[in-house]
Amino acid sequence: MTVTINITLKGKWFDATAITAKMTKRAPRAMDMAVHGAALSYRRRVVKAFVAQGGGGKKWDSLGIITLALRKNAAMIGKSAAGGTKALIRSGDMRKSVTVQRAGKAHYFVGVHRTHGKYNIARVHEQPGSKSGVFKIKVSDKMRRYFLYLYIKGAIPAPLKATTTHVVVKRRSFLESVWMAEKDDIAKVAEKRYWAVLTTGKVGAGRVR
Repeated sequence: MTVTINITLKGKWFDATAITAKMTKRAPRAMDMAVHGAALSYRRRVVKAFVAQGGGGKKWDSLGIITLALRKNAAMIGKSAAGGTKALIRSGDMRKSVTVQRAGKAHYFVGVHRTHGKYNIARVHEQPGSKSGVFKIKVSDKMRRYFLYLYIKGAIPAPLKATTTHVVVKRRSFLESVWMAEKDDIAKVAEKRYWAVLTTGKVGAGRVR
């Protein structure tokens, strides 16, 4: 024997079904907007690291004597917007180059594409996977002559020694350090934005903080 049971949803039960159907349609868009919101929040925190001169609660090393001298000389001859003593923020170009770029559905790139010659500037300072905490650049003959020229001009306190084979760049992380310290808070931004968009369907829902 077969028994057929018909169930009709009324009142709030019917409304719940309709709302659930809408949420299912909104889910992909909500996820994309959630990740975008998290990316924007992450970028804002990275930019703050430049102002604080450190990421993830850890201060960057101060600039070396040679670097400070080079900055001062560049500012004096008008090749730099400012001399300054802050790391990675001489002109503000590095900070401004931190970008959020859509790479696909619910997939966003946050970082720096900027390069100097063959070097990715952000990678030089981040040094991902580095155990020593320094990045070494081989001294070329041209570089050695340039440092000697600056020394003769009085722009730097000393030329490169004959025994110096590499220039050392200390690690000053502004991407990885910020992410590791604040990823949980950034995840909360994504979660809040996801549910706001999922339940309301509004583009402006879930304000980024």
